[in-house]
Amino acid sequence: MMNANEVGKDKQAPSEDLATGIPFDVLKGFCDRKTTGLLQLFGNQVIWIVRIEGGKITFATNSIEKFDRLICHMRMMSHQIPRLTKEFRAQVCMKFEDTTESISEDMTGYGNIDPSLRTNDYTAICWLVKQQYLTYVQGALLLESISKEAIEPLFWLDNITYRFHPGLGNEPTIYATELMPLAMFCQQRLRLWQLLAPQIWSPYQRPYFFGQTEKQKQILPELQLHQRFRTILKGFSFRHLAILLNRDELKIAGSLMPYICEEVVILRDPQPPFDVLPKVPEALPTSFARLTNQVISQQVDMMAQGEDPTLLQTEIPAQTKNYTIACVDDSPTVLNEISRFLSEDSFKIVAIRDPLKALLQILKAKPDLILMDVTMPKINGYELCRLIRKNPKFKSTPIIMVTGNTGIIDRAKAKLSGSTDYMTKPFTQEGLLKMVFRHLD
Repeated sequence: MMNANEVGKDKQAPSEDLATGIPFDVLKGFCDRKTTGLLQLFGNQVIWIVRIEGGKITFATNSIEKFDRLICHMRMMSHQIPRLTKEFRAQVCMKFEDTTESISEDMTGYGNIDPSLRTNDYTAICWLVKQQYLTYVQGALLLESISKEAIEPLFWLDNITYRFHPGLGNEPTIYATELMPLAMFCQQRLRLWQLLAPQIWSPYQRPYFFGQTEKQKQILPELQLHQRFRTILKGFSFRHLAILLNRDELKIAGSLMPYICEEVVILRDPQPPFDVLPKVPEALPTSFARLTNQVISQQVDMMAQGEDPTLLQTEIPAQTKNYTIACVDDSPTVLNEISRFLSEDSFKIVAIRDPLKALLQILKAKPDLILMDVTMPKINGYELCRLIRKNPKFKSTPIIMVTGNTGIIDRAKAKLSGSTDYMTKPFTQEGLLKMVFRHLD
């Protein structure tokens, strides 16, 4: 296995064999020309290999612990495929991780291709399908999930060097995707990671829980970490926690944000070799700026030809759910501000100004999350929250109390009334989005 010191060092081609470019533009160029071969990309001490066949991406991997990635995704699949046991996963790793050149040629037909281009993790998945440990569909799903994780940080870089090698060997093609939906998926993921900044800047940061101080227990009694997290936050990265808990790492990171902000949970930097992977960028990388321009350009071209630009959406499936958020506040200014802050397409805002009519409107709207002011005439937020919680349909709906009060007593009242969380005024758009994202599935 290539270690952190070897990555991007002696495995790279001579500089005269390399070209430079923006990741999305480079991939798009080869895909548009419907080429077939292996695209090798270098950046930030990491090597990516993208398998392209007829202009479609059939696999993507990178040089950082590729068999750790394979075993993790096999473990995720083991919930549906019991035969993928811990022992079996270890055997697959041993069989393919250190494959010799002669065996690799026999199994894959790579011939004279540089050994650094031999994607043994891809070979392993093809073998699993051939030996019927996985069905064809299961193999495709495994290739898709690994490719998305491996290629995601590539788009966080503004510039890379690359070289292209024609030919793929004799391995079968099990999975294929267009570049655009893959890049759009990574772009949407990036926007969610950026909501967790600056505290979280890598999926490989490691949250630790050492126990709460007496002061934290007194000031923040509601921040009692769930027992399952208490026992598992001992140095696993967000990405590895996702495997252990069978959940998306973004959801885990979002759920831990209040504990991280209050230093109940401490974050450590990624361990080598994961520390060389790109960090979550603060601004939108050039790759995704180009991607946005590409989508707009396609829409303009379709309109010029008299076609419906919304048809483009059928080629780029949405990766995020549309959420309904009910906002209860007697102030039209606050309601307008919340609507403006949550103006993204993924949110439908139901603004409720009269608290006495709120219960009926909430029953009708069936929101995924409720933002509720505390100080309102006729009925305050605490009382309204208790009434909402009495309805079995809203027992688990996140209810966020929004108020200008910052005292411990007010937080305790909110908790006792059944609220999920507490947010103080004034709040920023970033703060509101983080709070909303934290409590939405």
